[in-house]
Amino acid sequence: MNTKVFAVLMLTLIGAFTLKAQDSCKVELLPLTDISITRGDFRDIQELNHNYINSLSVHKLVASFKMGTGQKSKIKPYPIHQTSLKSDSYGSVNGELAGAYLSAAAKMFQTTADNLLLDSADIVLQELNKLQVSGKNADPLLAPLPMRGVWEVIGNPNVELSEEQYALAKETIYTASKLLMGLCDIYTIAKRDIAKQIAVLYADALLDRVLQKASPEKQEVLYKLGLGSLSSSYLSLYGITQNENYLNYAKELIEGSTICTLDSLAGHDVKVVIGDMYGAALLGRYVQDTVYQELVYTRWNDIVDNYVWLTGGIGVKGKFVHKSEFVAMAEDLCGSELCNTLDFMELTQLMYENYAEQKMVSYYERALYNTLYAAYELDGGMAAYYSTMRPGHYKKYSTPYETVSCCAQAAYEFAAQFTQMVYAHADSALYVNMFVPSSMWCEELGISLMQQTKFPHQGRTTLFITDAPGNEFSIFLRHADWSLSNVSNAFINGVRYKLEPNENGYVELHHAWKEGDVITLNLTQQLDLNTMGDNQEYVAFSYGPVLLGADIGNYGLYYDDFFGTNRMAPTEKISVESNVPMFYVEPSLIKKGVTKVPGEDAKFTVGTTVITEKVDLLPWYDIRFTRSATLFRRYDSRDEADDVRSRAAVTTN
Repeated sequence: MNTKVFAVLMLTLIGAFTLKAQDSCKVELLPLTDISITRGDFRDIQELNHNYINSLSVHKLVASFKMGTGQKSKIKPYPIHQTSLKSDSYGSVNGELAGAYLSAAAKMFQTTADNLLLDSADIVLQELNKLQVSGKNADPLLAPLPMRGVWEVIGNPNVELSEEQYALAKETIYTASKLLMGLCDIYTIAKRDIAKQIAVLYADALLDRVLQKASPEKQEVLYKLGLGSLSSSYLSLYGITQNENYLNYAKELIEGSTICTLDSLAGHDVKVVIGDMYGAALLGRYVQDTVYQELVYTRWNDIVDNYVWLTGGIGVKGKFVHKSEFVAMAEDLCGSELCNTLDFMELTQLMYENYAEQKMVSYYERALYNTLYAAYELDGGMAAYYSTMRPGHYKKYSTPYETVSCCAQAAYEFAAQFTQMVYAHADSALYVNMFVPSSMWCEELGISLMQQTKFPHQGRTTLFITDAPGNEFSIFLRHADWSLSNVSNAFINGVRYKLEPNENGYVELHHAWKEGDVITLNLTQQLDLNTMGDNQEYVAFSYGPVLLGADIGNYGLYYDDFFGTNRMAPTEKISVESNVPMFYVEPSLIKKGVTKVPGEDAKFTVGTTVITEKVDLLPWYDIRFTRSATLFRRYDSRDEADDVRSRAAVTTN
């Protein structure tokens, strides 16, 4: 959207702004307390992350804040992956882990009802409260080093940010936003009054001593570094305090943010833009005008249509990459950062409640399987920082305690909410959005059910109604856009209903639901060929929403090489030309060389009639601790492919 159009919309919004909460959400996602994963890898990963959160030292989490008040601490904070990298683009602030921990503990408590999570979180809250009001050098402005020095300079109009402080400012803003959000989450979910007290003291000190004293020039710089992302934290605080100062400041942040100023997203910071969008979408919950939602809706569609990789990941090295540049960036060593994709998935949750469009569920589903699920290793539940599509590359995971990256923090926070988009409800309808083995209860409709499915290996799901009042209402089943059929084959108690989806992509089953009713939905998956580039230089395969990949071997890598100690980017590259199979026929002929493996629901073999070496294709999320390929280069003839290979040096590392 053109900047002038944004400006007009913003003027309209300013004139229509009120302090009355908006209640116009089309649907409402079910709370995590009312949904459980019943089996499968999602459940296993969730439990691994549950145990990991419980294993974290609460004293290490607050050590950096204690040091920030000038106190000595024998306990060192957990290192994050930038700590020892002096050449890093924005440095390191160790305190960011505390806010993520509070959010993760709160959300995991919703999912597991494990009081041990809250017992540990209480200790963190008590220590933070002591640092604010009663400890040595107590200060409401909680700030680990070197965050405190950055705030002091920002709030002093007579002092300019040094080069080092400028490099740290982005991480400083991010840490503040995470801390405020974590405090709000633990209060909202676990009703800890002390969290609200800490948040109010902190937010007021940050406003009075820093943000409202910053010069316009500094504020302009800070917006580029993510200042607008603080809007969502202040809005969350408004939600629990009804203090209009927080709402008004959030509005001010959004009006100066990237969502209102950028013509093109290409090259801009993904985390900054999505953070600004989330704040604007959240603000829409507290105003009656829909302009904020429309702004975010336009940006959201632009991102999905033009900036999302096949995995659902966004950007390369934290910057937006337009699809016209995908071919040029496909072999980058890094790729999209997991935390950016997770931020966008959370934004999509908000957008879905406003619009209830299948496109939003489809994006979410793609990112869930091909970026989030694919990022976890199943030994300890750690997550890979980057999701690169470079052929022959590999995933490099965080370590539990030696290298805690921001992506790892986002991943174990997100593990509690795998089911967040599976079900939703309106006044008189239940929505089944995704196909995950789970059980749910919807208090508003008085219905509970259990979903059994082998998806994504099979395109079939069965819903067993375990409690219902006998009233008539509608259950909307998502007719996925990847389904081969234009109609859904749905069954109620064995009776078939061949239904066409509505304009939002759902089929409606209206019935007087009672205990014992059984719904079955059959959707037809197919093997799809995806091409990239004007000359179709790269091809990839998907089965339903799942991206397929090939295990091509380790090429000298060992188990420990798949974990990061400081640098999270996989660095041991191999030659794409020499070591990765490539196709050598026209795209229209490729699928003729692909056969389904007998007895396997989502495994295929590609023969040498179309590719230089035989490969097996399986869901990419199942390929771990080895090199893989999801993208394959394509040439027009075998001679051309062989010529490229013969001129390339064969490498092992």
